[in-house]
Amino acid sequence: MTLASWITLFRILSLPLILFFLNQYEKSDEISQPDEKLRAGSLIFFLVAAFSDCIDGYLARNCGQKSKLGAILDPIADKLLLFVMLFSLATINASKIAKIPFWLPLLIASRDLFLLFGFLFLKALHKEMEVQPHWTGKLATFISFSLVGFSLLGIAKLTNISVYLCALFLMLSSIVYSIRAIKILLSQHHHSVSPTAKKDNLL
Repeated sequence: MTLASWITLFRILSLPLILFFLNQYEKSDEISQPDEKLRAGSLIFFLVAAFSDCIDGYLARNCGQKSKLGAILDPIADKLLLFVMLFSLATINASKIAKIPFWLPLLIASRDLFLLFGFLFLKALHKEMEVQPHWTGKLATFISFSLVGFSLLGIAKLTNISVYLCALFLMLSSIVYSIRAIKILLSQHHHSVSPTAKKDNLL
């Protein structure tokens, strides 16, 4: 296993520790004795996990660290970290954490399932589709990571702005990927029709 894959695995394994800090912080807040060290711990480990995404990506691209395992683990780690954190911050009850609306993690899960089913549908039709991230999707991911940080810091205004920006770019990226899929369906259908068939259709 490559170093990049180990770093990706660390991102996954750090999640239970972040959730532990959050859970303990919520309990301390319930008795009106919030332990800010626990909130700081969850923020620090989240930032380390988020930064590790940049590191393993750099190693994979520039240091010959690409692997099949890494290609599978990396998107799983990113989506798992983001979804679980957003879901936790949507359900937590702590006075100094800016709460995230519950519909946002649901929107992210619905969008990812929509794209997954679309991809599987094309594969079932034996359509070739190269998965290339679009800048709208990358920006939505960046805003999502920033959103978690703002929420943990308790900055309500930036959290709320980030929520709607994240939703906007999630929807835009879904539209972009849908258009790509439709173009693939139409272009491959066009190439599969023989000249004779086209003539028959015209007649």
